[in-house]
Amino acid sequence: MTVDRAVEVLHDRGPQVRPRWQVGSGFLLAPGLVLTAAHNVSRAGGLSIRFQDRRERPARLLRSAAPRLDLALLQVDGSAEPGDPGRPPFAALDRTSADLVGDCWAVGFPRFKVTGGVRETAHVHGEIPPGANRIGGLVQFRVRDSPRPIPGGNLAESEWAGMSGAVVFARHPRLGDHVIGVVAEHHLAEGESSLTVVPITAVAELGAEEAEAWSGVLGLGDPRELAVLPVPPAPARTVTRPAGHVALLRRLADFTDRSDALSAIMEIARAQGEADPSQIVVLYGMGGVGKTTLANQAAHLAAPFYGHARVHLDLGPAEDDAYLQFFRKIGLSDEEVPKSGRGLAYQAALRRGRCLLVLDNAVSAEQVESLLPYGDGCLTLVTSRSVLAGVDGARRIMVAPMSDADSLVLLERIVGADRLEADPEAARAVARQLAGLPLATRIVGTRMVLPRHARLPLGQLADQLKLGLRSSGARLNEFEDGQRGVGSSLAVSYAGLPPDTARAFRLLAVLPLADYGPDAAGAALGVSAAEADGHLGTLVDAQLMMVRDRFVFHDLVRAFAREMAELDDPPEAAAEAFARCARWYADTAVALRADWPEDQADPAAMAWLSAERVNALAVLRQAHHDGLWRDTHRLAWALRDMLKYRGLLADADDALALAVDAAREDGDAQAEVHLLVHLALVRRERGRFDGVADLYDRALAGAAARGDEEAELWTLVHYGDYLCDRDQQEDALVQYARARAIHQANGDAHAEIWVIAHIADAYRGMGRHTEAIEVSMAGLELSVALGDQNQVAWTLLHLGLAYGGAGQFAQGTSALTRALDHQRLIGNTAGQVTLLHHLARLHLSAGDLASARTAAGEGLTLAQGIGNPDLLNSLRATLADIG
Repeated sequence: MTVDRAVEVLHDRGPQVRPRWQVGSGFLLAPGLVLTAAHNVSRAGGLSIRFQDRRERPARLLRSAAPRLDLALLQVDGSAEPGDPGRPPFAALDRTSADLVGDCWAVGFPRFKVTGGVRETAHVHGEIPPGANRIGGLVQFRVRDSPRPIPGGNLAESEWAGMSGAVVFARHPRLGDHVIGVVAEHHLAEGESSLTVVPITAVAELGAEEAEAWSGVLGLGDPRELAVLPVPPAPARTVTRPAGHVALLRRLADFTDRSDALSAIMEIARAQGEADPSQIVVLYGMGGVGKTTLANQAAHLAAPFYGHARVHLDLGPAEDDAYLQFFRKIGLSDEEVPKSGRGLAYQAALRRGRCLLVLDNAVSAEQVESLLPYGDGCLTLVTSRSVLAGVDGARRIMVAPMSDADSLVLLERIVGADRLEADPEAARAVARQLAGLPLATRIVGTRMVLPRHARLPLGQLADQLKLGLRSSGARLNEFEDGQRGVGSSLAVSYAGLPPDTARAFRLLAVLPLADYGPDAAGAALGVSAAEADGHLGTLVDAQLMMVRDRFVFHDLVRAFAREMAELDDPPEAAAEAFARCARWYADTAVALRADWPEDQADPAAMAWLSAERVNALAVLRQAHHDGLWRDTHRLAWALRDMLKYRGLLADADDALALAVDAAREDGDAQAEVHLLVHLALVRRERGRFDGVADLYDRALAGAAARGDEEAELWTLVHYGDYLCDRDQQEDALVQYARARAIHQANGDAHAEIWVIAHIADAYRGMGRHTEAIEVSMAGLELSVALGDQNQVAWTLLHLGLAYGGAGQFAQGTSALTRALDHQRLIGNTAGQVTLLHHLARLHLSAGDLASARTAAGEGLTLAQGIGNPDLLNSLRATLADIG
């Protein structure tokens, strides 16, 4: 787990509160999701997150457990950091253990680490005594570090202030770092190096509905399945060998996980009496997930309760008749097996005593029904890819893929701890590639102990597995051993699909999508969204897809489906499916962008981006690779503002670079010119100035070649702005003058006013404030003559800034206030926020702090309503300057 995911949590408590800013710590659990202490964010507004590279992002309170627990979750706006490293695992504390939990750590931003006005990180290590603070339900984190005393500090205030909200990790000896809880306070009475921690498992005490909500957002899962620290010693086992017929499969010593399912089955076995109705448990799940091994393990554990017979019957198509298997396993020779009436003889044999049956690999309810005991006191465990809805009276337990942690435990039991401890990170990477399938884990683990693979570095093995699964021609060779394999297991489910659903399975797998909704799937398949939803549901029922927020493929299932696509579909089928998919993404994004309001982002567009960003960017890259030029530049054009609004400038840069190339290849010169200018704008915002001038020169050349005067004028002004960014105002004035002369020749006063404002900005940047005032006055006269309120507000803004630069604050504030009145009149919220921000800065320059605070506060309230992160950050910075 990397320490760079620790962040500062900043809370603006308002101008009436001192100190105004409250600073705490937090941890980025996943992109855009921060875990912290609730008292750091006691009010929902005025929140932001500061990363360790000093960049800030606005945040909002997603969920608070106050006052019951000092825990809170924040949603970070426009956060693309740090990619998607995966959520950290969580662990529970055994509060009855006398052993210490050692090797604990946290990273935060305490008060004693302030240097030059900047809070540095503190990386602390220590231990947790599980028995401390049990009555209050909190945890004591005894750190080995002592805080540096603050000269002149208040003895009643802890030097650890600001550490609250730091997430505390503890290291599991086999599974690595796990989240234990969140620092809530430094209780002075417990000593200078003792921090109080809220355990993460305490969310279970919030009530069923709230606890479920917290667990869902955190990705906590069932608290009973969490790793437990300190690691308890293995309990001594007593073995009872049952009498009677025993014909189960061999019990595996390295069996791992499935404690919930085993507990449920054992509860049935213990509670069931000889005269109670026979019980049925259906264990269902995808191929390779370990249903047979689980049923066999449960049968061995429950065997002492069923003294007459414990028998495993394989119902797979290649196996003998189930009755014949049964009679052979209870000791009858082929000559003794009844030649007719086997069903009656089978039931008669079961009625001689309590029996436990394992009916393995069942396909249908009809196949199972005749094999269920008619008598009382028996238990039947059925394994199937299907839920077998037609088997009445059954309890059904879904067998899901194992967690990465349990996959790692199983792998360790197969290959040995020494091999994995040599490179723990690589070992965890191997476990992730196995994606929770015990069958895959066993096959790969068995290969790892073979002499020819024993010296292969774990990191190289992880890379091989990742490359094989993610490549377009993925193969399951690494997961086959000649006798068994993931592919052959999945083939059984695939063979049972209806033809149209089998086609959907193959074609969806070749798309570069991380997950699927019915609309995109339907477009790719060339069917309606409703029909696609039916195929997706059938694939879920067949355990060939999973449902999270959307439909997703298991990595190994996707690899299998791609193999089937190469075998069963013509080469052009995949390309045609992707072309339909790319067109849908382009058309959808363009339609959403067309509905974008004037002064704020469209909620529907931003919701779509949240759901589809990863997919849309993947489609964009492949569309460019496949030469789908028009769809590439249309999709990038529509995505650019959505990405910029979220602060995802790197994504916008990559998308526009591909779009420029695609527009050129498509022969769409007009689109190429506009995309070149937008690419230059994004790179300016990112501070990447190399090559920007070349982008503008190419745009001007393209506009001139087409005779597109409108594009030429637009590019000239943006080129001038770039030159101002580079402190080359004289050169910028040349570009602006060219544009103004063309507008004057065309009699386009509206456009001339726009250019005049940029000329005024250039003069201000050079310190030539008198000339800035004069040109702004000329623009104001034009706008008043036109009677355009928006233009009047625009020119008054620049006039006010020119007066401010000249030190004429009264005239400047008067001009800005008049501009603000015009923006209020036309209802332009974003324009009002911009003017209030400039007005606050001008009041601050004039030394009028009260007026500055009022303007900035009003602007911040309006900015929160439209959710523009750039304006929010600017206003917060201004409020911080005002104090």
